[in-house]
Amino acid sequence: MPPLRGKLPSKFLMCLGLAGGLLWMGLLAGSQPIVAHLAVASGQGPAFSPLLTPSATAQIDSPPIGSWVNYPLSPTTKNLRGVSVVSTGEAWAVGDGAVMLHYKNGVWLDTTPANAGQFQQLAWYGVSMVSDTVGWAAGEYFDISTRITRGILARYDGATWTILTGEMATSNFAPIRPLRGIYMPTPDEGYAAGLDGEIVHYYNLIWHREIPMGPSFYTVGGYGVHWAWVSGEVGKQLYSDGENGWQSAGIWTHAMVNGTSFVDHDYGWFTTDGVGVLLYDAKAYACPQNCKTQNLVISQLAGAALRAVKMISRTDGWMVGTGGAIIHGPGDDPYDTTNWEIVRQSQHAEPDLNAIDIAAGRYGWIVGNQGEILQYVLPAGATVTATASATAKATAADTPTASRTAAATVTLSTTATALVTATQTPTATNTVVSQPAGRLYLPLVLRTVQLQP
Repeated sequence: MPPLRGKLPSKFLMCLGLAGGLLWMGLLAGSQPIVAHLAVASGQGPAFSPLLTPSATAQIDSPPIGSWVNYPLSPTTKNLRGVSVVSTGEAWAVGDGAVMLHYKNGVWLDTTPANAGQFQQLAWYGVSMVSDTVGWAAGEYFDISTRITRGILARYDGATWTILTGEMATSNFAPIRPLRGIYMPTPDEGYAAGLDGEIVHYYNLIWHREIPMGPSFYTVGGYGVHWAWVSGEVGKQLYSDGENGWQSAGIWTHAMVNGTSFVDHDYGWFTTDGVGVLLYDAKAYACPQNCKTQNLVISQLAGAALRAVKMISRTDGWMVGTGGAIIHGPGDDPYDTTNWEIVRQSQHAEPDLNAIDIAAGRYGWIVGNQGEILQYVLPAGATVTATASATAKATAADTPTASRTAAATVTLSTTATALVTATQTPTATNTVVSQPAGRLYLPLVLRTVQLQP
């Protein structure tokens, strides 16, 4: 059975979110059946436990492997190009036609700003949410007064999106070139990058234009505020440590680099539009002394171009690309590219997948062309652990040392429960779905619920 792609009217979607349509998800099964335990409660999303927000030194420890299932009720057919997960129950996606989608209360809704129509050919290429009240989007629009395509930004304040042109957002009140990516590690500082070497840096409550540096950039990412990378055409990559400006990394590929994901300061992956991926491993080539990323070929991709990457840990990550391609890896040896598992092979009839984000190793989304949306689901009862460290300054009563460090391990449960009505708590029913390897399947069961006045 092919994935469901039916589009329903917006009024019905709102009723579904309020009244509690019931979704049973048949997960990616390979040759073994998988038990799905995911339901949507009346007026709310899956009742997961609270999301872990690790500190800068927190690491996900050996997370369980989840599966990707089609979300069948996408509110748009436009190409989606960026996604950012806020928490277990909230996410944003952006794309062509000025579209901005918001996931909350268990359903995706189109929340495109009403004034977006003032900007011709407006398209968003990236979104980066710092919290549920702070976020930014970046893209382009066609300036009809100059007949030039310009860059554009939008700021979210917890209630509304405010669209800002370069003249409104930058310190020198000047237009900016079209933007292709945005990275906001904190509410107070971040970066966006785009065509013709455009880089803008957000700090002191305003965006500052950097000197254009080389060819076009299509992705920006990093680890924290003081470790940012921009990458793009002909393998061009720049990095910033927050002190010495932008510096060039060694070029190992002439393919276009279009995706970035770091798990710590010393380890990051980049996707390209070919079968190669780039690995930054400080143990082999550390910046700035011998700064390079290494080109690794994943031959089993069968010609798919990768578009985005999200690493959960050093050994566990996902990449997506053209024709609906999804791969998972790299396992314990990042240099052995045969360890990358082709979860879904690229197929000409499938929409391209353009962006991916996963929060705390356990809850995520993929978005792509034609409004394609996929949800990340862990096996029922699975847990994710993370080790976080914190440093506290000593007081006069303490042993006179400069600081003390405490570590804690947090276990997160993903078991979901649900209420169908305010007075009924149903017993969870296990649905076992056995599917061929590499197949995604999502049966949809709609339950009629009488709304009380």
